[in-house]
Amino acid sequence: MPVQPAPGFDSVVLSAVLRELVPLAGGRVVRITQTGKMEVTLHIRTRGTANALLLSVDPETARLHLVSMKTPTFPLSPFAQLLRRHLEGARFLHAEQPPFERIALLHFETLQGPMELVAEFMGRHSNLILVHKGTILGAMKTVPAEVSRPRQIYPGIPYLPPPPSRTPTPEEICEEELLNGLKRSGKPLWKALPGVVRGIGPSLAKELIVRCGLDPNASPFALQEGRCILRQLREVADLVTHGAYSPRLYLAEEIPVAFTPFPFASLSHLNAIPATMSASVEAVYNAFLAQRQFTEERKSLRSSIEQHLRRLSRAASDLQKTLEEAQESDRLRTFGELLLAYSSQIPPGASEAVVPGYSEGEEVRIPLDPRLCAVENAQAYFKRYSKLRAARQVAGGRGTAEGGPGRDRISRLPSGVS
Repeated sequence: MPVQPAPGFDSVVLSAVLRELVPLAGGRVVRITQTGKMEVTLHIRTRGTANALLLSVDPETARLHLVSMKTPTFPLSPFAQLLRRHLEGARFLHAEQPPFERIALLHFETLQGPMELVAEFMGRHSNLILVHKGTILGAMKTVPAEVSRPRQIYPGIPYLPPPPSRTPTPEEICEEELLNGLKRSGKPLWKALPGVVRGIGPSLAKELIVRCGLDPNASPFALQEGRCILRQLREVADLVTHGAYSPRLYLAEEIPVAFTPFPFASLSHLNAIPATMSASVEAVYNAFLAQRQFTEERKSLRSSIEQHLRRLSRAASDLQKTLEEAQESDRLRTFGELLLAYSSQIPPGASEAVVPGYSEGEEVRIPLDPRLCAVENAQAYFKRYSKLRAARQVAGGRGTAEGGPGRDRISRLPSGVS
């Protein structure tokens, strides 16, 4: 079963999560833990209540939300140590978000004065940045000039937010701009809308199009007017402005598969459960990460098995070759025996000897090294025979009950041989 795409964490979902942080205002950061390679968790105690706020800037699973489950901890990265040094004991003041941007600014009051932890959720460019009086103290991912000329991120320089999106927000866009943008894209409606309106992710885009009775996969060129989509966008803008969220967690066969800031008609085929935005995001990402880990472990195990099978196949091939070569050992021993028996009849410098074999009327042709005499050729054959016999014993896992090189068979040579 392939891993499903990572859940979509768009600006509206982020806004709904930040709304849930309002009751944490005034709480104290009691502990900071590293809960992933690109993930930290702030433990905030408010009026005797413990809260855990997870911030991940993993390229595939960047997100921010409260967590209810205890997460595993890892050795602190340099950035997590920096956060612990500056933010442990600090008071959480509030969180804010630029309109329809996937950026959250968490404000704290520390012993050194006000500080902001900036969380930017932008795919592979996601980052956590600690800022004091406009200057960067540190970041989860430093970005030097050789990596990005327009915008660097490293300690000691002023913090500059990402360049603002050129696309209008749901409350700014007009119908003509909407229609022209969709048609310029040429993509199916649900893919085109996020590129035309700021802060709208693919899942929300699909929902708004479904609410207009349109096919999300339809071509934008078939769209005659955009009033319905525009009306849906205005409703989203109004919902965000007033924080009128009613989050839902969607299950498929009891497995969390989707979260939404309000009920989605496009997901009506799934089982919807009212839940907080954080709980919904947590459940879906936990399921996604568990599935991804299972798939990666299965892939690793399969690779290990295939590698082992390849080794076994090579070993079997080598074994077969060795056994085939070992079958030649009897012929080599026979050559040696016959050369010893008929050595006096083989002239020096001969390249071949033709001598009687063991069977009546049989002649055996034996290749010779002309540089060697008959006895030396016989010794060479016995040496090769001994090597192959040893290989056969190793390959076959058993020895041989044969005696020395052919003494019992010499006695069976044809009579009259000297």
